[in-house]
Parts: sequence; structure tokens; C-alpha cells
Amino acid sequence: MAHRRRIVPDNSVILPAFFQEEFVYKNNRFDLTRRAKPLADAIRSRGVDAFAPDFLMHEFMAQATEKARCRDHSPVLEMDVVGRQLEQFRALPITYAPCNKLAPRAWTLATDLDLSVADAWYLACAIEYDAEFWLSHEHSDGLAERAARAHPGGVHLLVHERFG
Repeated sequence: MAHRRRIVPDNSVILPAFFQEEFVYKNNRFDLTRRAKPLADAIRSRGVDAFAPDFLMHEFMAQATEKARCRDHSPVLEMDVVGRQLEQFRALPITYAPCNKLAPRAWTLATDLDLSVADAWYLACAIEYDAEFWLSHEHSDGLAERAARAHPGGVHLLVHERFG
């Protein structure tokens, strides 16, 4: 029996599933929300098994709150709108891996691949659960390329492929 599809979504994929995000990619405007929503829908409908380091909850809440505080000069959202989106996010059936469990592998990945500790948590989780690691795009620090060395064939970018 084949195991179900497993994914680890980075916050760069989850956040735009709940808040409109666009950015310029290769001189074109890219609607990240349109690409991210099917991934969140697959998690919501239990079409995939989703895993994440428990650190995702912190990252999502911190960045969602920023959407209402206008620190990045984007349009301000009402805090109650942000709160409702947070509740929708919290309802996703994601299995959260305790950072303490992932710490040894995350440390090795961070030091061996020169990854940020935050990124190392997600990659460690993907390796731990033999899951696809989903990112929004290639980050300026080369995360996707370095992650692919540690998790061959397991790193996916929404700007290059649609989730489905």
C-alpha cells in the first residue's frame, strides 16, 4: 500500500493562502495567493498529510499580526479580520512536530548547509516525515538549492509548479 502524500509547507506558502500576496518574479507580478490556496485546501480536506515544526504557529501569528500593524507599508487589515484568518489557519489539520524533537537534525542542517535556524526547522521536519518541502520561491539566501542537497527531489517552489 502506497503511503499518502506528505507535505511540509513553509510559512512563505501558508501565509499567502490566508492573506493576499503578490510579488515581482522575473519582471512579472506573481499572484502567490492563487498558487498557495490549493495547498491549504488540500490540507483542509485531508487530501494530504501535512506536518510542520511547531515554530510555524509562531511565524504565522507574528507575520499575520504585522498585516494589521502596517509595518511593511501594505494596506492595513482590521485586527478582527486577521484574527478570523488565524482561526482558519489553526483549524488546518497539521501535525506539529515539537522543535525539541527536530532540534538535533535542524542544528546539523543549519550548520552543515549554512541555513538560517528558522529554515532548518522546516527542512528537518520534511526529512523526518519523508515529506515534500514546499516554499513560495527561491529565497535570496539560496535556501531551495541548499535544501535540495539534503532532501533530493523533495523541495518544491510554488513559482515553478502548481500544487496538485
